[in-house]
Amino acid sequence: SLTRSMLNQESGAQTRFASLYSGIYTMAFAVLIAASVGWGMPLIDYVPKSALAALVIALSFSLFNLRNIRICLRSTTDDAAVLIITFIATLMAPLHVAIFIGVAISITLFLRKASRPFLIEYEFSEQGELREMGEKRQRPIPAISIVHVEGDLFFGAAELFRTQIQRTVSDPAIQVIILRLKNARHLDATSVMALEDLILFMRGRGLHLIVSGATREVYRVLKKSGILVTLQEGCDRRAGESNIFLTNPRNPNLSTRAALKRAQQLLGTEKADIRIFYDPNKHKTASS
Repeated sequence: SLTRSMLNQESGAQTRFASLYSGIYTMAFAVLIAASVGWGMPLIDYVPKSALAALVIALSFSLFNLRNIRICLRSTTDDAAVLIITFIATLMAPLHVAIFIGVAISITLFLRKASRPFLIEYEFSEQGELREMGEKRQRPIPAISIVHVEGDLFFGAAELFRTQIQRTVSDPAIQVIILRLKNARHLDATSVMALEDLILFMRGRGLHLIVSGATREVYRVLKKSGILVTLQEGCDRRAGESNIFLTNPRNPNLSTRAALKRAQQLLGTEKADIRIFYDPNKHKTASS
């Protein structure tokens, strides 16, 4: 129980063996009290129940940490909801049930938040840095859209990811979408199938999809699932053409520049002046 664990900690427990010894002592005293009934001297009658009740109440108060409670209530709405619902559950249900309720609600709220990946359209600034595209600024090349994907792409986010990209390609001017997956995490079978559907959907409209900033983990998942072959269709691999570009830890924008050049090749244009921000001091620091 939480009260016994707290009492163990307050008594100076240092290792996990303290809980083991506490259980052994408790079992030994329980057997002793049960055996005392047969000896004609029931020790259970001499246990001060009021004192035990006061001890349990005092220990339960020591479980409260007002600073942590204040942080939970003020940090986010989800944290506050979990705290309040779990507290109410402890008043209406057994303690272990209330704990399970709190954990279940916490997991549900996390999955709801994780199932909403962030998709942001980016552009290259005059200094060669990637920046979020403003509503009043037009794309340097209207036919190319750089979409940055950030978040978990597990089964719960796959459908939302697909529909948001399809909404982006509804712009009749767009012919190529560069999908930056640098901060995309936890791809599973459902998200991979959603990506394949998106590739086929775009090709059915005569559009192109290029992946940039892919991590080794993302590349491994795409390769093992066979979607990499679908993505690379139409590329002359002998000539070095590719529709996927891995991230470069020293300069993450390099993969996006390569993807943008590939997009220009597909469109037959050299219109954009591609510049990549590079900090030589940072490179020296990383090398040293």
